[in-house]
Amino acid sequence: MSELSLIRWMKKFGRQPIGPKRYTTELKRSVIRAVQDGMSAYRAGNTFDISCGTVSRWVREYKGENTELSSPKPDDMANKKPVDPKEAEILALKKALEYANLKIRALDTMIDIAEEQLKIDIRKKSGAKRS
Repeated sequence: MSELSLIRWMKKFGRQPIGPKRYTTELKRSVIRAVQDGMSAYRAGNTFDISCGTVSRWVREYKGENTELSSPKPDDMANKKPVDPKEAEILALKKALEYANLKIRALDTMIDIAEEQLKIDIRKKSGAKRS
């Protein structure tokens, strides 16, 4: 199931919708630098938990107009810690776990609604015997 289908389904059945993701300028800079240093857009997307299309769009926009992303201000560099690959991986895994838990909740809700509307038992009972 795609993320967009899940969002539409959650909106239709009254659950809290997932809002659009907001990315900081620092994250955009990091992703663009990674791509410029030779990382593919697909790998950068997986590393930073961003879609490949979004990464590609950022790179196109950077090439077209945005020169401010390539030269960070000295103030930003003083306050910013270097991105550790392990920390980025942990963050990506946490986001993946959050998405998986959301998907499980949505599927459980979908089964509950189907059982209610169709008046049949879909889930296996814990004490059911094999035939």
